[in-house]
Amino acid sequence: MTQQNPSFVASEAALHEAAAKRSGMRDFGSQDYRLALRKLLQALDQDTQLTPEGWRKYFDRIVQVLVSRTWSQKGWREHPDSLSYELKPPIVITGLPRTGTTALHRVLAMDPQFQGLEYWLIDNPMPRPPRSEWDANPLFKRAVDELETLYREVPAMKAAHPIIADEVYECLLLTRQDFLSIDWTTNANIPSYQQWWLEQDTEAMWRRYRDNLRLIGLHERDKTWLLKNPASLFGLAGFMKVFPQATIIQTHRNPITSVASGASLARMARIPYEGADTSRTAAARREVDLWGRGIEMAMEVRRQYPDRYVDVYFSDFASKPMDTIERIYAGCGLTLSDAAAAAMQRWLAENPQNKHGEHKYSLEGTGITEDDIHRRFEPYIDLYGLAA
Repeated sequence: MTQQNPSFVASEAALHEAAAKRSGMRDFGSQDYRLALRKLLQALDQDTQLTPEGWRKYFDRIVQVLVSRTWSQKGWREHPDSLSYELKPPIVITGLPRTGTTALHRVLAMDPQFQGLEYWLIDNPMPRPPRSEWDANPLFKRAVDELETLYREVPAMKAAHPIIADEVYECLLLTRQDFLSIDWTTNANIPSYQQWWLEQDTEAMWRRYRDNLRLIGLHERDKTWLLKNPASLFGLAGFMKVFPQATIIQTHRNPITSVASGASLARMARIPYEGADTSRTAAARREVDLWGRGIEMAMEVRRQYPDRYVDVYFSDFASKPMDTIERIYAGCGLTLSDAAAAAMQRWLAENPQNKHGEHKYSLEGTGITEDDIHRRFEPYIDLYGLAA
């Protein structure tokens, strides 16, 4: 904690008051989230060096998640039938960051048999309104404005990780409602929270997540959820207890490339919070250690559910995307219609790699070497034949 910043721990009540003022609602649901929230607040006070502006931004992030809890509670209260139907078994795309998960998610989302989590609805869970109503919705407008602000502050982020308010996005943001999420460690160096979080049982978190999917997809319950979340690697044990029939699409790429790219992205994400001099070493070390642990956890769970997985190699998807997509459909037991295939081909043509600029990255100045990454991921590299 920097000397000029207030204490996050002492701000717990203020966070809830700010959330109630923003949403106009005070029902935050079960108080089970309080322990994880307090662990986060303690770590923010003890571990990190936020700028004064970064402190305010992080305060606002926490407020927004509390707001999202009130929207969920409102939705379940007004639509009790959203909690009484069974979801179709979802499809989840996961893998190390920077392995093609975003592009794969967005192209598969062209198939109307799927539904996904649009970015703006993740913070404002409600039965998905008709698309024609979104542009006039103040919550949608807020999401658009927030993304524009982010890309003004860190222009390189748009090339590295473009986010569009009305398109599908990764579901890790929805897991923040229980304050058990890797996302909290993305924008600040909080190792004490990270270590605590890795040791927690995530089943209850995924149950609330499932109920949010039920709420958002209430009017399209016949559609299969197509989800994407690299951070699912850490919580697959709990996820599979809640969604035992889910299909996992796991993407693979040499970690020397993907982790180096992820380290660059992680540092960019911290700049608005920790300032332009935020540590390259801390961001890179987090990527190596954290995702190395994530792969270990995921490999352990996979051994228990070997028939629930479809593997996708980054090089195959990049060079022969439609062949890869057809193989995914076969592995998921789904039919790819001609209309959906045509929509996917249009998306691929309109969204080439580096459409928003090239994401340039290097391990130089991070204190991490390619050998460090190889050693940490060697069992995974060898198992999937990912050596350079």
